[in-house]
Amino acid sequence: MARGRIIKPEFWDDEKTGMLSAIEKCLFLGMLNHADDEGLIRANPLFLKSKIFPYDEQITSEDIKSILEKLNEAQLIFLYTKNNQHYSWIIKFRIYQRIDRPQKPQNPPPSIQNRKYSDAIYKRDGFICNICGEYTDLMDKPNICNSKAPSIDHHIPKSKGGSDYPSNLKTACLSCNKKKGTQLPHELIDEEIVSDQQTFDDHSTNDQQPLDDHPQKGPEQVKLSKVKLSKEEIKNIPDSDEPDTQEIYRTKKKKKLQGKRLQAFNQFWDTFNYKSGKAEAADAWLEIPELTTSLVNQIIQAAEQEDSSRAEKIDNNKTPIMAQGWITGRRWEDEAFSFKSQSTSQVKQPKKSITELMPEAYDILSTQSEMEFYNFCKTYNFTKEDIEAVKGKIKRDQGGSQDLDKLLSGIGGTA
Repeated sequence: MARGRIIKPEFWDDEKTGMLSAIEKCLFLGMLNHADDEGLIRANPLFLKSKIFPYDEQITSEDIKSILEKLNEAQLIFLYTKNNQHYSWIIKFRIYQRIDRPQKPQNPPPSIQNRKYSDAIYKRDGFICNICGEYTDLMDKPNICNSKAPSIDHHIPKSKGGSDYPSNLKTACLSCNKKKGTQLPHELIDEEIVSDQQTFDDHSTNDQQPLDDHPQKGPEQVKLSKVKLSKEEIKNIPDSDEPDTQEIYRTKKKKKLQGKRLQAFNQFWDTFNYKSGKAEAADAWLEIPELTTSLVNQIIQAAEQEDSSRAEKIDNNKTPIMAQGWITGRRWEDEAFSFKSQSTSQVKQPKKSITELMPEAYDILSTQSEMEFYNFCKTYNFTKEDIEAVKGKIKRDQGGSQDLDKLLSGIGGTA
């Protein structure tokens, strides 16, 4: 049975959905309506056509099969087979849908033994451990002590009634997963409170350290896996001599943003200068993989350009994009920002007089290509008068070349 679903504004800004055609978007949105409360739906092309395109004879089952494969490649859905039937999981279904009273799933989940299913869970969670809030490390070995390698955590253990459905599966670093064992989420509350009072490492994967390597705030080391403290006992733990000065920012999803990644985010936030939706933007910032210094500089430069163009958009009755959508859509990779940066650098070049310009233009046209001369004229913003002045001198020296006259006329017409 079809259900009413939520379409968030970020759907239209996302680069993955932005590359889809109108029909492909229509199929994807139709799948949202007909999926069960786990985001699972039959991936039979004939079934989907009957539900989403019942009156459109131009769309065939082969077209739908091709679109499903494209959505799978874009990591918007996860295709799998169970009991000789084809199914699809809408990967970020529970992130974008608020299910107040979830009903029993109508479709079976993927096999937990399917490695691609595990990888899809990691990507959905941004490779962040749901227990300690730190990034997992794909390069870490699983057989070492305090391994940060990613693993699948059953939020409610299977031994206590949990399932393999996507909503019950979370990403966890292997060391945290082992500590949790078969405990229920509420049984970890005391450990999480103690954990929150410690200094966490930077979210950058290059600087990660195991949580247990940090000094506790009490006079003795406490092993969280073996000792539980009540809330009253935690309040009585004395502070250390050196206060914890590291800044931590809580995102909308209650994740921790700190260290170098937080510093870079604050710089971006100040530069972007659209003070709305900071907590949501912080969540999107955490999902940027491999955040290097060069990438941060690229993002900051693009954010500065976005800020400078916002007033013009508002004057033209256009709604400015919020930081979360801007980050999620990876707008710093847009060609518009790259082109604008190049154009800005060209405009800043000093304007030369005609006297200084003529020998330089003459030399470029005599020794280089006509395209180089064309770029030269564009760079220095030739006026029609400038073009005519250079034209006259070159015509006299070159004997009035017909091809040259055509080129110069073209440049003069665009000035």
